[in-house]
Amino acid sequence: MSLVVQRVTRAHGGDYTCEATNVKGTSSSPPLHLDVKYAPVCATQQKMQHSVAKMENAEISCKVHANPPNVTFRWTFNNTAEAIDVPEGRFGVVGTESRVNYTPMNELDYGTLLCWANNSIGIQSQPCVFHIVAAEYRIKNLETKYLESENSIKCSRVYQIGSSSPVVEVTRPSPSFSVANLRPANAYKIIIAAINDKGASQVTELKAYTVKVPETQEETSAGE
Repeated sequence: MSLVVQRVTRAHGGDYTCEATNVKGTSSSPPLHLDVKYAPVCATQQKMQHSVAKMENAEISCKVHANPPNVTFRWTFNNTAEAIDVPEGRFGVVGTESRVNYTPMNELDYGTLLCWANNSIGIQSQPCVFHIVAAEYRIKNLETKYLESENSIKCSRVYQIGSSSPVVEVTRPSPSFSVANLRPANAYKIIIAAINDKGASQVTELKAYTVKVPETQEETSAGE
């Protein structure tokens, strides 16, 4: 008995075993390893977009799968004006991974880095593509929700109108959190900023108003 594997791809690589069964039982042949050679292809689950500020160094990693795994790499940078080969001294290779250090100096330095690998079977047919974009610091989808007992907001500092000292200052890794114990029927100024390891965004300011507590609740809550 023989097995014929047609249209072999790298997914067919592995160990194959033949089993025979009769009324006496089952027996298996020793495993036979099928080693499929192929040119490099991009590894999955890589970071394909990098937000980088001007004058900031970014390390871009390019990983491939290849058999045999002895590979060489080539990098190219493309923008709206030209395509440039990255000198070999600008990137390193460890196994099937290459890393390039890239620092945008002006607007033309934002674009696309392309990475190809090559082994004894051939050159990578489709490059790994990495987009280098300008880092942005913006606050999006700011919202406030008015409740009878508190004002639930996305913010960092809350000031009572007319006061220069914040009523509360909050810093959270999540952009959504609540501020409680604000005085009812008052106007507040909310100052918001987003901060990460690249710096702070521009300050965003808005006004919010707490609702008046019903009189029955004021009587039962006296002294709080």
